[in-house]
Amino acid sequence: MLKITRTNFSDTAIYRFAGALVHGAETGEMLDALITQRAHRLVLDLEQVHAVDAAGLGTLVCLLNWCENHGIELTVVNPSPRVRSLMEITNLDSVFHINAWQELMSNCPVFAA
Repeated sequence: MLKITRTNFSDTAIYRFAGALVHGAETGEMLDALITQRAHRLVLDLEQVHAVDAAGLGTLVCLLNWCENHGIELTVVNPSPRVRSLMEITNLDSVFHINAWQELMSNCPVFAA
């Protein structure tokens, strides 16, 4: 089961995910929640994602493509060790902007204020 919480700051939507990002309803719920938002910047906090499969990674790639097509900046923060490992193995760590919260806070005008 995947739990999704959202926080908004100015034109930034922060989504925190907890649970498993795996094939099934979870990936559909994630995409539905994210593509219906109206922010110009999306931050995905994956710190509490304890499991991810190919469908979960595919959903992240689909979301990245959607964001690029709609002029939305996408950043992944604090991927859990499992998520980071899979992103490195699949070379997705070179495709996504991956930061720690500290980096995001210091580099983003919304958070630096």
